[in-house]
Formats: sequence, structure tokens, C-alpha cells
Amino acid sequence: MRFLDPLTAFGEKLDAVLVQLPPSLVFTLEAEEFLRELVSVHKGPLAIEPRHISWAQGSVEQLLKHLGIARVAADPPLITDHVLAAGDRTRSYYRFHGNPQMYRSVYTDERLAQLADLIDAERVEVGTTYVFFDNTLSGAAHANATHLRTLLGGVPL
Repeated sequence: MRFLDPLTAFGEKLDAVLVQLPPSLVFTLEAEEFLRELVSVHKGPLAIEPRHISWAQGSVEQLLKHLGIARVAADPPLITDHVLAAGDRTRSYYRFHGNPQMYRSVYTDERLAQLADLIDAERVEVGTTYVFFDNTLSGAAHANATHLRTLLGGVPL
């Protein structure tokens, strides 16, 4: 797990590590072994963003919960029909890539209000929520994040 080595420079400032998986990565026994090894070497919070439908199985969901790994909720949804976080529910991770055009689309005020309602309802159950906007090619990520934060009452994202 040499890819984790550079993270040691963050020291105690490091909070969560998000691992984005390629669309071609099917959930297999080797993928499960990778997750188990990842948990054994990184003791902090972990999240994965799978992009293959095989990761949406109930058995994978149970494994993620057991290992304490959160599954990222992405918009547009990459492996399910809905923007829903899954896996370990002590933390939630959202990645908003722009929809309908990934990395380029600007989120409308109406869509941000819907996302705020989703996140706000979930915060009752979840301790910490992380939100990332990745619609940077349009230049909208900062403005969208700022507006969502306002809709959520100014809480840190």
C-alpha cells in the first residue's frame, strides 16, 4: 500500500482517505482482500467510490459496514439509480461531479436544495458528512459548494 506513504506528511491533520476505483474494477475476492489490507494499514476513516455495478450488491454493502468503510454517494449516480451513501454509516461522503455532464454541469439552485434536503435528513443518523464538488471544468465547484453550505445553515462541509 505504498500509495498511502505520502499521506503521512499530513500527520494529525489527515482525516479521511477516499479511494476512487476505476469503472472496470469488478468486485472480486481480490478486491475484498485489497479492502481488508487497506483497513489494516490505514487506521483512519476510509471511503471508496466504486464505479462498477458489482459493488452495489448487498454482500458488498455488509462487507463495507463490517470493515468500517463508507461508500461514496456520487452524482451523477455511477452504480445505482440514486444518490445514496452506503457502507459504514458513521460518516457520509458525497461527490458531486456535475449532472448531466460530468465535471462541466453547474448545479441549479433547485438541485442544490434537493441535495441539501437529502444531506440534512441523513445528518440525523450520521456523525460527519463530507461533500466534494468536482464540477471544476465549468468553474462552478466553489460557488456550488458555498451555496450548498448556506442551504445547510453554514455548517462546515
